[in-house]
Amino acid sequence: MLRTAAAQGDLSALLIELNSYLQQQAAVLARLPGTPEITRAQQALLKMTSLMPRFQAAVDALARERQALQQSQADKYPQEYGPMIEQYLRNLSDPEKR
Repeated sequence: MLRTAAAQGDLSALLIELNSYLQQQAAVLARLPGTPEITRAQQALLKMTSLMPRFQAAVDALARERQALQQSQADKYPQEYGPMIEQYLRNLSDPEKR
């Protein structure tokens, strides 16, 4: 689970870095003459920048889901349901079955 938490941090750090690069590109484009190509590039950059909060929300949602799953693993359940619950958790952790 530690590796998953690290991946969560890596994704957040990557989004922060990507947003920084997008801001740098926006600053460069703002200094260039207003040609149609520059305008299209600015619009594309604006669109990418507007998607950043959605990416961060998705990363945050994954972290909440992971935390809920970890908490549910600590909960006790009736022994007769054990094999079904364990199979369910294995299915959730297997990316090929999603």
